[in-house]
Formats: sequence, structure tokens, C-alpha cells
Amino acid sequence: MTVLDRLQREFFSELREVNNRVENLEEQVSIIERNKFNTTTTLKGTVDLYLISAFGNLKAAAPGENQTDSLDENLSFSSRAVLDFDTSFTGKDLLRTSIQAGNISSFDRDADGTDMISLIGATNTDNEFDLASLYYESPIGKNRGTIVIAPIAGFPTRIFPSLNPVSSISTFGSENPIYAFAFGTGGVVYYKFSDEIAAGVSYFTTSGNDVDEGLFGSQFSSLSQLTYTPSDRIAVALTYGRYYAPHPDSSINITGGKGSRFAQLPFGDSATSTDGFGLQFTYKLSKKFVLGGWGSYLSANAETSPNINNVNASQDADADILSWALTAALADLGKLGSQLNFVFGMPPKVTNNDILEREDKDTSLHFELSYNYPVNDNISITPGFVMITNPEHNANNDTIWVGLVKTTFKF
Repeated sequence: MTVLDRLQREFFSELREVNNRVENLEEQVSIIERNKFNTTTTLKGTVDLYLISAFGNLKAAAPGENQTDSLDENLSFSSRAVLDFDTSFTGKDLLRTSIQAGNISSFDRDADGTDMISLIGATNTDNEFDLASLYYESPIGKNRGTIVIAPIAGFPTRIFPSLNPVSSISTFGSENPIYAFAFGTGGVVYYKFSDEIAAGVSYFTTSGNDVDEGLFGSQFSSLSQLTYTPSDRIAVALTYGRYYAPHPDSSINITGGKGSRFAQLPFGDSATSTDGFGLQFTYKLSKKFVLGGWGSYLSANAETSPNINNVNASQDADADILSWALTAALADLGKLGSQLNFVFGMPPKVTNNDILEREDKDTSLHFELSYNYPVNDNISITPGFVMITNPEHNANNDTIWVGLVKTTFKF
């Protein structure tokens, strides 16, 4: 005891400091426990501020229509907020509830006469929060696969790899259009059979909450994909999609709002089915420079006799719709974590239609350049522009530009 007493006297100040630190830690833990959000749920948020302007003379018009309306070129300042409530019950699964609010113009058909230049992330809810996404995701097969059940979602490429290396500012540049009609209620299963081979299937419908139509009675889309990754430098994916809608103009159209109006609705609002085929690839030239690209072919069929602006056609009329793009991403340009993004391609185009009046005669080209600059871990700034030549695949239309500066805050 004499030795212990002597040690206590010699290290009295040190022992007192340790004791004070322990008491402080206990107090902080108590505060956290009293004020913690939830034992299983975390809150993540994103706020985007958009400074946007369009450039051009007249709004785009479909082939055969006259250009009469001037393009609104006013500079606008708008915002979007997204809150993600992520819940995990096992540490490996995920229940995500996302709400969003915003007043961002997507610069779609209402703004400039075409959807070809619409912006990704453009949300306009009149600044009122609504439920944007709700799904449950869980690993399967010793974590080699993933299954997702989604009452409200539109995210096949969150599970299916789209193999697009860029962080696009446009809806067209974000992914192959074959993914664009897969939204609504449904689910996804994706499984990695080996380090090289993975495959998945998905099914979505916009009538999942309709007791008259149900999950299988109205508009639906299904996707299946095979992904081959022979090395860490290259990956290739083949995708097949099946689509049907009794009224595509009032649900999700054939190209999910991408491309020309004729490509979205080759037979107007008549019942339409589609078989779609997509090829995507990515190739890593170096640690910082990655190339990507895709091509898609959609074979549309009129399930009823179309009647569009007094243009009559028979049931079983066919239309072919093509699209392609090349993408490139250069990382760490100017600062670690930054990325320069480039997209060049052709938005969905009707190359053949039994209804000749709804066939795209000319070709639009999409040019996009953006640069994501991280100010710090929570703030980033992205300037960029999108340019469309011959909008609506109509050479009579003037070229349209949209430039933006997006500032993102994450917490």
C-alpha cells in the first residue's frame, strides 16, 4: 500500500486530469444520447443553387410546324433541396425515404420548345416538399447481389451500372435512354456471379397504387442487363427493355422524356409497346481519364390504330428510334476531387416510321461540357453548358444553348 500511496501522490495531477476528461466524455455521451436523431436512421441533405440562362432566337418547333415564339433568355436563380432519411436494421440493408422541394426550370418543351436540353436535377414543386423516393434495399447471396423493393422510385442505374463516367448536367447525358422509361413502382434484382459477370432484372409501373389497374394492368417497363467486366479498366453492358403504355403521353413516354417529340410519341397518345436494346461501355485510359459511350435502338409498335392530327395509320404501325453518345471524364484537373465532363451524341431520333409525317428528317447533335470543382468536403461549384443543334431533329430550328452555374451544399 505504501508504494501505491506514493504513486498516487506523485501522479496526483495527471490522475485528476484523466478523471476530468472521463467526466467530460461521459457528459458528452449523455448529451448525444438525449438528443440523437434515431438509433437506426441518419439524415443526409443536399441543397443545389442554380444560376441558369438560355441563349438563342426562337423556340424549337417540330418538323412541319412554324417557329413563332421567342426564346426566353432571362437569367434565373433557383434552388432545390433534397433530404434523405436512411435507415438500416442490419447494418447492410437500407430503407431510404427521400423528400424534395424546388423551383428549378428544367428548360424543357415549355421553356424552349424541346426536351432535348432538359437539365438533370431540375425539380419544380413550387417549393413544397413532396415524397420523391421510397425503397428498401438488401444484400442477397452472401453480399454478391442486391434486391430492391420500391413503392416510389426511378433508379435502375443506381443498381444497374450505366457505365457512364461523367457527372452530367443534362438528362440526356446522364445515361443511355433505354433506362429512361423505368420509373414508378416495382423492384430490381442484380447479382454478381463472378468478378467478371453480373446480371439483373427490373420491373416498374406507374399504376402500382391504382386499385383498378394494379401492378400489371397498365403502363409498365421491364429491363434486363448483362454486365461484363474483364478487368478494372474496361466494362461492357448489354441491356434489353420491354415497354407498354395505353396512353404514353399521360404516363411515361417511350424515351422517358428524352429526344424529339416524335421519338417520345411516334404514334401520338395511342397505345404503344416497345422492345429496346442498349449497349454501354466504359474504358479507363488512365487513373484520371475515362471514356464511355452508349447506343440504343427502340422498336416501337402501335397497339391500336393511331389518329394524330387527322393523320390515320393502321394498328401494328412500326417505328425505329436510335440514339448514341460518347462521353469522357478527366479527374483531378486543377484540384484533387474535381472532374471535367464531356458529352457528345444524338438524342433519340425516329429514323423510320410507318406514319411518315412523324419521322425525323434531320439530325440534332448534343454537346455538353461541365466542370465540377470541390471547394471543400461539403461545397462544390459546377459551371457548364449544353448546346443542341437542329433541335427536334429539325434543321429549320436555331441552335439552342443553356448555360448554368450550380452550387451544391451537402450535410
